[in-house]
Amino acid sequence: MTLSTHVLDAGRGCPAAGVSVTLHRRAGDDWQLVDTGSTDPDGRVAALAPDGLAAGVHRLDFDT
Repeated sequence: MTLSTHVLDAGRGCPAAGVSVTLHRRAGDDWQLVDTGSTDPDGRVAALAPDGLAAGVHRLDFDT
């Protein structure tokens, strides 16, 4: 399974381009970096972890 995300700028009412997104996976008491990306002009990161996600707890961080 892959993961995508879409970021909208609610204040301006349009997609939020250029937002850095980081995907982590829970590894015991820590978080392990899985992938990073940046939103395109449509506010989307089309494929985080394009090789697939392992089962577990994941976290997305948005640099806003």
